[in-house]
Amino acid sequence: MVQTINGSQLAQTVTTIEVVCRPLQKSSGQSQVEQNENSLIKKIKELFSEAFFHHYAIILNTTENEQMILHYLQEGFTSSLINNEERKGYTVIERYDSSQFNKLFIVQELYNLRQLNSQDSLEYNLLKNSCIHYVNHVKEYINKYLIDINLHAVQKVELPSLISATKILIQKIFENILAFVREKKPLKSLMKFTRENFLNPNLYYHILYEAI
Repeated sequence: MVQTINGSQLAQTVTTIEVVCRPLQKSSGQSQVEQNENSLIKKIKELFSEAFFHHYAIILNTTENEQMILHYLQEGFTSSLINNEERKGYTVIERYDSSQFNKLFIVQELYNLRQLNSQDSLEYNLLKNSCIHYVNHVKEYINKYLIDINLHAVQKVELPSLISATKILIQKIFENILAFVREKKPLKSLMKFTRENFLNPNLYYHILYEAI
C-alpha cells in the first residue's frame, strides 16, 4: 500500500470533495505495473481505449490549502498530495462544498472508507477493492450528511460491463486481423503472434485490470 499522507494531514478539515476521473492512458505518472508492461499491452490500451473506460478517484481540498488524492491503484489503496499540474489529467464529475453538509468532514473519515471493516484487505481487488468501489463508498457516506436531499451524489459509478468490453475487444481484434490479412502478411506470422501473446495469462489479467 502506498501512503504518503501523514497524521497531521489526516486531521485536516475538508473544504471540498471532488469525484474525478481520467482516461487510463493519461495517468499523471507511471505505476510499477505500467513501467513493466510489454508493448502489446500498451498497444491494446491505445487501440481499445473505448473499452477500457476510466480511472476514478477522490480529491479533497482542505482548510490548510492542501489537495489530496485518495484512490485504489493496482498497488493497493493510495493517498497522497496532488499538485495543480497533476490535476490537469483529471476531470471533475462531481463537486461538493462543506457548506452543503450538516457536518464538517476531516480527511481521516474519508480515508477510513478504504475499508468497510477492519478485516477488509487494502489490496487492489477487481471484485471489491477497485477505484470504483472506493469512490462509491465515499458517495454513500457523504449522502448521509447532505443538507438538501435533492443534491444527493448522483448514482453510483457503475462497474463497466465486462461483456460489453469483451465484445468491443473481440470486434477490434477481428478488424485488425482482417487488416493484417489485407496487407498480405504470411499466415504463419499471424499464428506466431497469437501464440506468443494471446496464450499469455498476464495479457488477460491486464485487460481485466484496465477494464475495471
